[in-house]
Amino acid sequence: MELIIKSPTIRVVSETQTKILVPYIVENESKELWYLIESKYTSYLTADVADAYVVGFLLYAMERNLNMKLEIPLSERLYFQLTKYLMPFLVSFNKHLHVINISANLVSKDYQAIHVGTGISCGVDSLSTIVYHGLEEKVEKNKIDTLTLLNTGYYGCSENNSENYRRYIQQSFDFAEKHHYNFLTVDSNLSNVMEYNFLSAHTYLTCSVLLLLQKYFSVYYYASGYTVNHFRVDFSDSANYDVFLLDCISTENLKFYSSCCVINRIGKIRMIAQYKDIFESLYA
Repeated sequence: MELIIKSPTIRVVSETQTKILVPYIVENESKELWYLIESKYTSYLTADVADAYVVGFLLYAMERNLNMKLEIPLSERLYFQLTKYLMPFLVSFNKHLHVINISANLVSKDYQAIHVGTGISCGVDSLSTIVYHGLEEKVEKNKIDTLTLLNTGYYGCSENNSENYRRYIQQSFDFAEKHHYNFLTVDSNLSNVMEYNFLSAHTYLTCSVLLLLQKYFSVYYYASGYTVNHFRVDFSDSANYDVFLLDCISTENLKFYSSCCVINRIGKIRMIAQYKDIFESLYA
């Protein structure tokens, strides 16, 4: 059996929103994956390479033993890391997963992106990343300039009438504006397509969205839930092995880091507390 991912269509929904529609065929049934972004970021899309869709579908396909057939190219580095390292790693500890074939033309592009991002939830992990790689970052090309709120299942999606998502958008936008960061938000039906427990797949789902924007982001800090000392082979939460996973799903253009993974929770809180205006936004 196979999962066929077809060429996407980019559709202008309104003056402010653009939708990426990705047709796919599974078990002879045609379905559609979508991502909804702000129109001002349309020029940064890398929708014509399959990186975002392959990472988003990876667990879905591996669980169902579906080989992937791609009608658009896949980044060479991503293909190498998925086939040589990530898939063998995943099947070594999850008996429900299978190593699958990925059939695609491979490419190696240079998008010359310059922006650096992280998510904004106003929790400990989020705010400590903003301090560590924003306020205290000395290497300019690695310094955060963009905050994101990416709805890949945690808040539901527009098909589910996601009031939580809309409320969090305003909170996140207000923080970004107050502290002079760019703000980017994306909605998607990816979690509905995946049919996976959000905790076990959140890293894949979130990074799928980011891989659509490789002309924008060169570095992205995924806030660590645990320290690197906690690393363990446990499928219940992808945060358990993020430090390995994030490197495996990085590409020639976009490098993912498990941010602050060398700092425990108490250390993160102490770091945030040094900045009163940031600390005031913290929720426990």
